[in-house]
Amino acid sequence: MKDFVVKDFGKFLEISDTIESPFKFYEITSRYEGEKEVITVRASVWMRTALLSFEQNFDSMEKAKKECISELTKHNFAPCEIRETPVVIK
Repeated sequence: MKDFVVKDFGKFLEISDTIESPFKFYEITSRYEGEKEVITVRASVWMRTALLSFEQNFDSMEKAKKECISELTKHNFAPCEIRETPVVIK
């Protein structure tokens, strides 16, 4: 499966609005680089044979909400947690 990662947030939203899919999700993760917390927002649209994605790092959750998450919500993206399934499908 291909993952098309769009680097421009506005362009990502513009393209995602043209895709008719109920599978529009975003995930928020955090990690520490030294003493500094880094918040990562990753949004994806599942298109059956490919993903359309966007990813951006923020230095605070407040900034992530203001600059990214609120816009994703307006464009019908739902929060999710991505997990690897333990079931092997053959």
